[in-house]
Amino acid sequence: MTAPPRTAVAQAPWSVFWRHRRRALWEALRSAPKLPLLIIVTILMFAAFAELLAPYAPDFTNFDVRLKPPLFVSDDGARYIMGTDNLGRDVFSRVIHGARISVLVGFLAVGLSGSVGTALGLISGYFGGTLDSVIMRFTDMMLAMPAILLAIALIGVLGASVQNMIIVIAVATWPSYARIIRAEVLTLRNRDFVQLARVSGASGARIILRHLLPNVVNTLIILATLQIGITIIFEASLSFLGLGVKPPTPAWGFMLSDGQKFLQGGAWWLAILPGVPIVLTVLATNLLGDWLRDRLDPLRRQV
Repeated sequence: MTAPPRTAVAQAPWSVFWRHRRRALWEALRSAPKLPLLIIVTILMFAAFAELLAPYAPDFTNFDVRLKPPLFVSDDGARYIMGTDNLGRDVFSRVIHGARISVLVGFLAVGLSGSVGTALGLISGYFGGTLDSVIMRFTDMMLAMPAILLAIALIGVLGASVQNMIIVIAVATWPSYARIIRAEVLTLRNRDFVQLARVSGASGARIILRHLLPNVVNTLIILATLQIGITIIFEASLSFLGLGVKPPTPAWGFMLSDGQKFLQGGAWWLAILPGVPIVLTVLATNLLGDWLRDRLDPLRRQV
């Protein structure tokens, strides 16, 4: 007997998604805004290779060169591009090492809050009913709380550390993901492909993971990109208030807080220069997020 003809097997939505996105991703990178990408890549390189790129150790002190202005050259030929602080530490080296804290907190907090918020948004939007009401009322309650006050309260309970700061920022920012993803799912759950999956006997978890999640990835990418800038400002604010990393570990927000004490003495670079990478990073991530929104939204792309 001859074997029956092989029938075509429908590919999973995730395989179709990645197959159509590989070439689109390369074309998108070629047309992406160059300056924001350059800034983001530079910050990532600072964070990854801080020990190699920084001319001095971030906690190395030299009291002979205290409070020296930018572009100062000492008698022994040592150069300080961004000057020195009140303990004779190189500001440029501390800014480079401070990028590691901002990048670490920014990406991990966005990943954690995005995972939690997306999961709750998918469950709430798909199942609806009482479960939807409970999740959304809890989300509304979290959105009603001032994020900075919630973060201060949680830091007071958990203690100040990098790990706790990531958890606190994630707790304060996940509701925005849940609300937006739920709205996307509400527009998708009655579509034909979801109804066909239900009729074929697919479980709710399978429908969420294989049919709904691939269709909200574009929205999730845009939201996460925009949230990175907000998270970096959040981390800098907590460090500015003394609720972030503890000295002598360098962090941009803590350097701002410490540098403002010397503004009246004329050491403007201690507060201004650490703020420059914060502004550039947030501006670059927001510009990249706006470009991704225009790139991934079919209606905006047609316009």
